[in-house]
Amino acid sequence: MEYLHANRWERLILTHMLNLCIFDFEHQYRTWFYNDDRQVYEAQINMFNSLFWIERQWFFENQYYRIRYSNIATLYSTNPYRFKQKKIGSYDLDTKENPVHHVCIHSTNAMEKFVDNFRNVTELTLFDTFDVSCDSIVRSLNRIIPLKQLSTLSLDCHRFPFDQVIELLNSILFYRADSISIQQKSTLEKIQLLVALFSRLEYFTINLYQKDLETIAKFLLSKFNNNSRHLSSLCISKQRRDLIEKLRILIEIEKLPDDFTIKFINRKLYLWW
Repeated sequence: MEYLHANRWERLILTHMLNLCIFDFEHQYRTWFYNDDRQVYEAQINMFNSLFWIERQWFFENQYYRIRYSNIATLYSTNPYRFKQKKIGSYDLDTKENPVHHVCIHSTNAMEKFVDNFRNVTELTLFDTFDVSCDSIVRSLNRIIPLKQLSTLSLDCHRFPFDQVIELLNSILFYRADSISIQQKSTLEKIQLLVALFSRLEYFTINLYQKDLETIAKFLLSKFNNNSRHLSSLCISKQRRDLIEKLRILIEIEKLPDDFTIKFINRKLYLWW
């Protein structure tokens, strides 16, 4: 719960970010939720209701849902600048808020309750606990959201077969997409296929095997790759810190982007150029 210290956020903002207008925040906490644990958590998040946050009109909501044998607690910022979001888990609150623009699905079993509920969705996230069934994933998802209008798709599920990824992408008018996030480890061949399909990509989040770093980086950053000409931001997730130096050296030796920024944050490597 390191990031749930509201007083630390207040001191940071007052000391270094006096002109901050938007505080867009989401934090997930997985727990067994014994009574003492839940009391500590709720006392912590209640600190975000102080006068400091109210004066700036920075408001928060929290939601609980169960995933298999544990519980997920989510604290997230709300209006005026965050589109409403709905999380579909094993046990859900009966929410009918409209419009919901972002749907996060943790469980396929819970989807039946939400047929035709989310007609305004433009962003979809499938989490690691999402079980891909033998039935058509496209047909199942289309029952609750209109896939053709999605502009952002995040696949945070490592057991998602790549052929079903392609089936899902082919069902969406996704060739205009500028952002794709895939947490499953991908090979160069898979990356090449995705970039060929979505030549308007600007922001790309991937996971890879370290042995493939050089070939994938050269492919994505090449000035002669017409399909990736719009790409300006790359995130490589679930990596070790030493990868940052390997990538920096590769870029400088190969003279890939002329001007770039590279950072390592919370096991994710970020590259902007």
